[in-house]
Amino acid sequence: MSIVKMWLFRCVCLSLMAAGAAGCGSSETPREASGAAATEQDSGGLPRLAIAAPEKRASKPAAKSSADADPDDDDADDPDSDADDDKVEFVAPKSGTAEWFVHEGTKLLVESPPKSEDVEVLKKHRKERNEQIIKLSQKAIELTHSDKEKERVFNLAVHNLMEARLQQALTGQREDIDLLYEDAGALYKRDPKSQAAAEGAHTLVNLAYTMAKDSVADTPRWLTEFARQARHFAEHFARDERRSLPLLFTAGRSCELAGMTKEALTCYTLIQKNFPKSQFAGRVGPIVRRLKLPGNAPQLAGPTIDGDPVAVDDLLGKVVLVVFWSTEIKSFLDQLPQILAVTKKESRRGLRVIGVNLNLESAPVEQFLLKQKIAWPQIFYAEAEKRGWSNPIVEFYGIMDVPVMWLIDQNGNVVSTDVKVESLAAEVAKLLDVGANSSADDTATHSKTTGGNPPETIIERAAQGPKKRPAVEK
Repeated sequence: MSIVKMWLFRCVCLSLMAAGAAGCGSSETPREASGAAATEQDSGGLPRLAIAAPEKRASKPAAKSSADADPDDDDADDPDSDADDDKVEFVAPKSGTAEWFVHEGTKLLVESPPKSEDVEVLKKHRKERNEQIIKLSQKAIELTHSDKEKERVFNLAVHNLMEARLQQALTGQREDIDLLYEDAGALYKRDPKSQAAAEGAHTLVNLAYTMAKDSVADTPRWLTEFARQARHFAEHFARDERRSLPLLFTAGRSCELAGMTKEALTCYTLIQKNFPKSQFAGRVGPIVRRLKLPGNAPQLAGPTIDGDPVAVDDLLGKVVLVVFWSTEIKSFLDQLPQILAVTKKESRRGLRVIGVNLNLESAPVEQFLLKQKIAWPQIFYAEAEKRGWSNPIVEFYGIMDVPVMWLIDQNGNVVSTDVKVESLAAEVAKLLDVGANSSADDTATHSKTTGGNPPETIIERAAQGPKKRPAVEK
């Protein structure tokens, strides 16, 4: 038995001994007592990492916190390590008691699988073990569900039940999934504010997350369900910020990567609304600003690597492609030939390109631009503290991946903040065609009323100076 499993089993056994000897009026959570949740959920819940989009990008590194500890680190939560494992004297609870049913279920929960490479043998063992755990847990729940003094034992039984139900549901069988939802619903109905209700709700989040991650063909449906269950948990168990906030952020981020902007915004804005003082609220603010950009004018300006200023507002009337990139990102290097082919072709029709570079040093960027014959203006700050992920534009819009491309129409409004390289040519051509048709219509209308003279000469336009949009307030 591994150190983690021995620690888990020891904690449960000691809890049961204390419960049997003195009653269990405490409302301590199962994860504080049983250990299975402690090893799996101490970091704020299973879904700590966003579900990645199919294409590979470089992501902004997340700041580590104590919540990011490795859940598989055997010694992370055990200051005494395994030095005292053999010193624990344990007396099994009396057969037939609630404590005994939980004790037997926990033994099954932590036992090692058979030493076999036969997948079918392992599946059969897992199924039979989970069915036994469910029966034992149900017996314990029957004996404790209405006894306040046995609340701790009840919570332990619920934890074992939910763990076994989850493992069964993850096989994808509709009946097993329905049974998990029914049990979680029953726990919530019994007492919406209880630890048992939270255990059930959190298990549903874990189910949806895992199914979304592993069920490629059905990912959108399960991602939607993951976001829904994460919001439910955060709304009904708001006091449990340690799990609520990572769940909401992960759900939002996963939906964002999948292009499910509406669902992502719902999760992010719930963080801002319900947890305004949290670090997560500050982090999602710029992301929300970016996700709401389509249809609006961006604030995008800065110094170029040559020291000249560049601003999107100076390019009104043109279709603009903004490319966030770095010479160190392989996926950008792979996409570059396609990007250059589109920009070279469509620049003749008026396409303009602005690069926002995330390198930390200027020399590699200058060498790369020269080698690839890239003439776009590149926003790159002279100050070292404004480079890389600290670029003011990157921070202002919460950009978390590169490469990423934005498209801006002739009116200066963002059309998309996540243009795929595969559809770049078609999306750029569509915007340019719209502009060309609009210009033709304007010229035809003017010809009918002025005899064909252009609305103003080049000299007149130059005298008026560039037309700029008013600055967008932050």
